[in-house]
Amino acid sequence: FSADPEHQHEANYCQQPHEGRRSVASNKRNCQRVTAEQQLLQKQMQDNSTPGMSSELLESARYISQAVKFGSQIMPTHRVFSLEELKEATKCFERSAFLGEGSIGKLYKGKLENGTVIAIRCLALHQRYSIRNLKLRLDLLAKLRHPNLVCLLGHCIDNAVDESSVKRVFLVYEYVPNGTLSSYLSGSTPEKTLKWCDRLHVLIGIARAVHFLHTGIIPGSLYNRLKTSNILLDEHHIAKLSDYGLSIITEEIYKHEAIGEGQRYIQNNAEELETLQDDVCSFGCIILEALMGSKLHRKGDPFILSELVMSLSCQEEREHVLDPVVLGTSSQDSLSMVVSITIKCLSVESSTRPSIEEVLWNLQYAAQVQATADGDLRSEVSSQAC
Repeated sequence: FSADPEHQHEANYCQQPHEGRRSVASNKRNCQRVTAEQQLLQKQMQDNSTPGMSSELLESARYISQAVKFGSQIMPTHRVFSLEELKEATKCFERSAFLGEGSIGKLYKGKLENGTVIAIRCLALHQRYSIRNLKLRLDLLAKLRHPNLVCLLGHCIDNAVDESSVKRVFLVYEYVPNGTLSSYLSGSTPEKTLKWCDRLHVLIGIARAVHFLHTGIIPGSLYNRLKTSNILLDEHHIAKLSDYGLSIITEEIYKHEAIGEGQRYIQNNAEELETLQDDVCSFGCIILEALMGSKLHRKGDPFILSELVMSLSCQEEREHVLDPVVLGTSSQDSLSMVVSITIKCLSVESSTRPSIEEVLWNLQYAAQVQATADGDLRSEVSSQAC
């Protein structure tokens, strides 16, 4: 994945998963391995109450057994990289390999000896972890495999300063080639314009990824830095979420960037920001940006989220708020469904927000309604031509 909004991978590392079946023997081996991992995590919790490793995270490790269900997905095997490999891939992390820097560390582009293009996140840890503790965390993160997640290919632990603890870790990801969703919605490049059906396709993909993070291998994997600049599109315009699950590595990440610096529309209200720190609300902000597109990006001053919700709620004001591309390529029914679920996601009262599963269902239904409307329109045009 890449911080470069214009250019990303030229190599597609993670192919779409192919459904298959594991043998009974393979499942048995996996279950035995999972049991060992559970025992190791529980022992870690009992023997060493390590700061930052919450009991909730450790308890949720029992769900790793569900990884067997996803084991048939064909993805590159997670492996350990040496620091020398990464230096060679980036030419010693020279300036030309530097892609950007955020609150969680620097990002580099590299090329392995076999020609594979990669993205390397240098993650600066806010507190020291033992190497054993960090490896347990990395093992959990490596199990988060999904077609709509940027594939974590491996990691490198840098413990050159102190052999007993580590302050820096490199995460090696696939490099996705077609830029961020934010760059497509900004309106800066006309050739990157996404029609409504395309935006729905992207939103559905990311909703599936978030649903997996919430209910899959490690339920409750929250604070996934959901924002349009962390949603990447591959050469087939398949959406992939990057920077997910990093709270597993360091639970302090979300304290620095709970919803993301890209969500300028809630900067003016600190109290509101604190009540909106969850993935469903952040996903609502992504849908809002998909609805508003360049209109949101053109606003120079931060503005209040509640004002936008009010505008969306009023049928007469929507056309002044929504992206003209959305208005011109969507059916009224499909658009209304998405606007409705967006308003629910952005509710200040967390108890009234929908689950990500409900959000996903509504988006899929809206896409079906839109596909039907598009089909009817094509039929009408075809009959008129005859």
